[in-house]
Amino acid sequence: MAIVAFAFGYYYNLPGWVSFLAGFISVGLLWFAKAFYIDITTQSILSDKVNKLLPLNLFVMMILIGGLVGGFAALTGTVLKGKKQPRYY
Repeated sequence: MAIVAFAFGYYYNLPGWVSFLAGFISVGLLWFAKAFYIDITTQSILSDKVNKLLPLNLFVMMILIGGLVGGFAALTGTVLKGKKQPRYY
């Protein structure tokens, strides 16, 4: 997923914050959907155990971790493009 986010950040050449936000939202939602699907198919066994151990909800953690990976990958692709960025105010 990070490679795809990197490629989109490199190809579309958006401003840094827009690229990070797009990568964060897209990969975060994808990780949430996968975690939710696994949770439903296993009758919430894993999420119940993880929620007892950690202070944050499992789904919140999946969104944050996946979102940061996707956001920074897209931002890296944008920065490595090296062209002048258009400014959106």
